Amino acid sequence: MAERTAIIGSRVGLHARPAAIFAEAAAELPVEVTIAALQDSGCKRDLKPPVSNNDRAI
Repeated sequence: MAERTAIIGSRVGLHARPAAIFAEAAAELPVEVTIAALQDSGCKRDLKPPVSNNDRAI
């Protein structure tokens, strides 16, 4: 399986509005999209629906 990694440049992470835009774009893709914190904090979310608004901000 192909895998891509992108790093969010902001030290404070991905917040609500950009996370919602990202999740909407990911929902349109025919592939699995997962977002996780760079450090192993256990913070990992699958961005396919259903996703609550609270789960979109990491």
